Amino acid sequence: MKSKALKYMSIMCVALVLGMLPETAFAQAAGGTDQMSILKIVLGLTTIVSIAVLLVTLFTLKVVKSVMDNEAKKKAEAEGVPHVKQDWWWNIANDAVPIEEEKNILLDHNYDGIQELDNHLPPWWKGLFAATVVFAVVYVGIFHVFKVAPLSGEAYDIEVAQAALKAASVDETNVTLLTDDKAIDHGSEIFAKKCVACHAADGGGGIGPNLTDEYWIHGGDIKDVFKVVKDGGRPGKGMISWKKQLSPKDIQSVASYILTLQGTTPAKAKAPEGDLYSAK
Repeated sequence: MKSKALKYMSIMCVALVLGMLPETAFAQAAGGTDQMSILKIVLGLTTIVSIAVLLVTLFTLKVVKSVMDNEAKKKAEAEGVPHVKQDWWWNIANDAVPIEEEKNILLDHNYDGIQELDNHLPPWWKGLFAATVVFAVVYVGIFHVFKVAPLSGEAYDIEVAQAALKAASVDETNVTLLTDDKAIDHGSEIFAKKCVACHAADGGGGIGPNLTDEYWIHGGDIKDVFKVVKDGGRPGKGMISWKKQLSPKDIQSVASYILTLQGTTPAKAKAPEGDLYSAK
């Protein structure tokens, strides 16, 4: 009986853990477990613990009831009265004292002939109460003491911020030309740090092509320039991909600055490369 119950409990816990594995694997594949993934994993573990506690409680009640039934049987045999054994599931659900034995649980209280019975709480209620206590302790520890996962308000703010970041993400399919001074100045600073070694400080070119003329190797639209800066230029020509060092906003700024160099006169202009580009 005991091994069978433990077997069912083990199967239940393993099933719940396996149910959580896809979420964990997804979080790891995405580059690490973020706060929302941690929250889901923690809640899953809390659920497993609560269910395990409930199952252990029910099993313990069953064992205790079995012992009590054996004692009641011995007592009935000693007194020469028949012993009526109820099903264990009924005892777990109810555990009420039979009517013929209610005299044994009468309290001393007597109000106009009305007396009070000292009935036990149903075992299922006590088991559920124990599970909620365990859940509460785990919840307080996770969210308030160790702060492993965010509270509901913080989780909401995180989701809103992630949604806003996703909505504001820039790539070569939706990038637009920036014209405000702040963005252009920012792009100029990035160009001075990252690009002058190959394209010269005035954009006249060197190892890399001239950025001031109307000839472009990969196209002269803001989307084309953004893609080249993000993914790199021609293979073997030295232009690396900057997407790991610059944010999409930074790439947008420097690409917009590069296009402001069109029509300027560099000190040592490199010969045109690529095809003549004209905006459609």
